[in-house]
Amino acid sequence: MDMRLDESARISLVSPEHSGSLERNICRLLVSRAGICLMDHQIAGIREICAEAARALGYPSIDYYWQSLSSGGRPRDFDFLVAGLTVGESYFFRDTAQMEWLRDSLLPDLIEARRSLGKLELRIWSAGCAGGQEIYSLAMMLREMLPDYSDWHVHLLATDINTVALETAGKGFYRKWSFRVTPPSMIAKYFSATGDGFVLNDAIRQSVRWGNLNLADEVYPSAANGTANLDIILCRNVLLYIEPGIALGMLCRLAGCLAPEGVLLTGLSDPSPIRAGFQRGEAGDAVYWRRPSRVPALSGQGGRVPEGLGDGRWFG
Repeated sequence: MDMRLDESARISLVSPEHSGSLERNICRLLVSRAGICLMDHQIAGIREICAEAARALGYPSIDYYWQSLSSGGRPRDFDFLVAGLTVGESYFFRDTAQMEWLRDSLLPDLIEARRSLGKLELRIWSAGCAGGQEIYSLAMMLREMLPDYSDWHVHLLATDINTVALETAGKGFYRKWSFRVTPPSMIAKYFSATGDGFVLNDAIRQSVRWGNLNLADEVYPSAANGTANLDIILCRNVLLYIEPGIALGMLCRLAGCLAPEGVLLTGLSDPSPIRAGFQRGEAGDAVYWRRPSRVPALSGQGGRVPEGLGDGRWFG
């Protein structure tokens, strides 16, 4: 999930003085169900999004849509709202410093260590994957780094609360804007031009598992849904938009998802994971976070498998 519209803007809950009761109710619902806090200009667009949802989902009015949404009767009511308020804009190899550190330092070290142990396995999760460019960047990177890729078990998991973004990601179709820092050689090797964009090849697309997961839900860490014993978690430009107390709970659960010496990557504007015991590391301009030496005690780990998308390849 990447709700980035203006990184310099501060996130705030709707103020008590805000005029619309619908707007207040939607803001409270988003915080209670997903921890999401909206910016003022997003709040201004709530009524229009709800009107569109009512039309698309067959409700006679916004009031009927709100009644169903607030009762939790149909998941698609909430899905439509989230899709309208979150923006899946991203691009390949975003945050060059972190990507170069992964390519030149962390991944080579991990690969060498696993080879020495005879355990050819890597486990990576993109938590809040938006349109999929982030996890696909790593999938391509690993293909370049592992000449014996077929001998490895590479677990690439990508989840998001936005089901529309997940459906788009699974198709692997992107327009030129997504390639603004992508080496032309990578485009030529892994994409085919079609219409007004490019489609990713099947080998890369099928190497990723996708799932609809709300990070506010206490369903991770869990071996059942692939969120346990991970080497790397990318949760970039997500926690910035989450209510602080809920964000801290998410960070504590993410810590529990990592293997010893595992690494969390966040965005520069995200809240500091130090609050959850993570250890800060720097390599040039790249900032990363090592798993806490003592992982916070967790509760409510039901191990439920979030709803997957597509065919039988999703989750398992």
